[in-house]
Amino acid sequence: MAHARSHIDPHQLAEHAAEWLDGKLFRVLGPPPLGPYDDDVATPSVQASCPLCGKSMSRHTAEHEGAHTFLHCPDPGVTDVAESGRAA
Repeated sequence: MAHARSHIDPHQLAEHAAEWLDGKLFRVLGPPPLGPYDDDVATPSVQASCPLCGKSMSRHTAEHEGAHTFLHCPDPGVTDVAESGRAA
């Protein structure tokens, strides 16, 4: 007696095979790593400088207020700059 084969959707077959393989690999390898793969994160060699006062941007503070961001220079003689780049 001949055995009748039912139609198998190739997409379902591929999905089932991927799930099966993931299940087997997960037991051996564990969960995939997230984020940077090495501990040494490259830091930029050149520090960005402020277009107004010329000092390093790392010395500045940013204030986020709604849709606007205000940049505060460390030098009290320089005015605050809005996100549009115009002096406040």
